[in-house]
Amino acid sequence: MDETTGTSPEAPESPAAPVPPAAPAVAGAQDSNAKMIALLGWIFAPWGLIAIFLDPYKDDVWLRQHVIQAAGVNRFDLLEQQDDAAIAEQLALNLLAPMQLTRRLLPLLRAQPRAALLYVGSTFGAIGFPGFTAYSASKFGLRGFAEALRRELADSGIRVLHVAPRAMRTAMNADAVVAMNTALDVAMDTPQQVAAQIVQALRDETPERALGWPEKFFARLNRLLPGVVDRALRKQLPTVKRFAAAQGEGGRG
Repeated sequence: MDETTGTSPEAPESPAAPVPPAAPAVAGAQDSNAKMIALLGWIFAPWGLIAIFLDPYKDDVWLRQHVIQAAGVNRFDLLEQQDDAAIAEQLALNLLAPMQLTRRLLPLLRAQPRAALLYVGSTFGAIGFPGFTAYSASKFGLRGFAEALRRELADSGIRVLHVAPRAMRTAMNADAVVAMNTALDVAMDTPQQVAAQIVQALRDETPERALGWPEKFFARLNRLLPGVVDRALRKQLPTVKRFAAAQGEGGRG
């Protein structure tokens, strides 16, 4: 499971753009790591949206040289239960928006002596999971985009990184998804845990980082022996369908 799994019926359909936070009041607030972890925790906690911020960190050169694209949306439903608008929304926000924003940012990043673009993907960008077909497609696409762009910019000072979280405890998780995670014994990370891993990936310039065990193992296994993962997920399919039906009865976003 992954960082934006499910959509709560109570969540607003079009939430207002979040107000950029003041510089986080954390221990060691002058330290870039502490500031970035606090900021990312704030970003992930409400909706999984990325905030555009400048003023609180305008004097921090390291933060100015790094762009993190973490916006995302999904729908937990079987494909035939999703309408065209829901599918288009997931592809637009999860894949097309990062591509288009990146294209516009590249001239600014090239002006920096060194910079990094980090894309927050998903375990579902390496393992296609039933109930999340459109979302998986968008995250597979994002991972492919990051890989191709990394190779395209290999002779520049811009590094392209991709971090794939597993399930996260955020307000975006619908009750049906949380219950399914519990039934399938799926672990969920806190936003702060994921934020710390993102900061570490930026510091290390790790091109690809998958989070969580056994998720990272199954992601690799899926590349080498997809039939093994097919059989494992086939056993989980009745559970997925049961909770997808419960999600439908509760109302779809």
